[in-house]
Amino acid sequence: LIASEEIQAAPHAKLYAEAKFHLLQIHQHQHALKIATTTAAGSNDFPKTTATEIQAFLKENTVTLQELANSTESEVASVHSSYYETAMELYKIVGPAHLFYKHAIQFLHYSPLSTLTEQQIKVLARDLSLAALVGEGVYNLGEIVYENEVLLNSLEGGEEGYLVELMRGAAEGKILSLAVYKDKLTQNGCDLR
Repeated sequence: LIASEEIQAAPHAKLYAEAKFHLLQIHQHQHALKIATTTAAGSNDFPKTTATEIQAFLKENTVTLQELANSTESEVASVHSSYYETAMELYKIVGPAHLFYKHAIQFLHYSPLSTLTEQQIKVLARDLSLAALVGEGVYNLGEIVYENEVLLNSLEGGEEGYLVELMRGAAEGKILSLAVYKDKLTQNGCDLR
């Protein structure tokens, strides 16, 4: 066990460990949900107390994270990556879409795509695109279309390839792109009202 003084001296280690713990809780819920879906039992809801606990953790550690951003330590990137991955996964489950988008973009700043599997890249591309399209106050689609082009291009040629064209059209201001793909978006659970 790490002594309390050592934790205080290394806030990045504590933040990293706590973020990974909360990420484990999220993944455990997602796994339980998959089992419940296959057995047709269980609830679809993320436990409110767990969500509240994770949101409190994220809020409490925002200052520590900002302080670490000014640091030159190389392990700081892994701390940021862990923190934003936790936030991204939480808001993917509990919403709102714009908070998922915000934290996913930050996660990408600190996590090279080479550290993710092909499947993880495709899921992130799909989820990020959908969040960008329906998230309140998300206006800079260029963060996905131009700055994370490799991520978006992972969807080309697949079932969700329409998102590539839709995101590019939306980033260029082509509103008709949205109307063309309205049915597919609705099938993915997007509320376009």
